[in-house]
Amino acid sequence: MAASRKVASLGLLLPYLKPYRGRVALAAVALVAASGLVLGLGQGCGIWSTRASAAAAPRRSTAPRWRCSAWSRRWPRPPAAASS
Repeated sequence: MAASRKVASLGLLLPYLKPYRGRVALAAVALVAASGLVLGLGQGCGIWSTRASAAAAPRRSTAPRWRCSAWSRRWPRPPAAASS
C-alpha cells in the first residue's frame, strides 16, 4: 500500500509538467535511446573481443595426425600404400 501512495503522489506533478509535454516526451525517448545504445555498445564490445581473441588464437593444424611429432611418437606411421 505504501508503494501505491508513492506512485499516486507523482500525479501531483502532472499539472506542472503539462506545459512541457513535448519536452518530457522527448526526454523519455532520449532516455530509452541512450539506454539502448549503452546496452548495444556493451554487446558490441563483447562480440568484438570474442572475435579478436578467436582471430589471435593459433589455428589447428590441417595436416594428418601422423605428421605431428607427438602423434608419431605414440603410434607409428601408417604403412604406405602398395605401388603397382
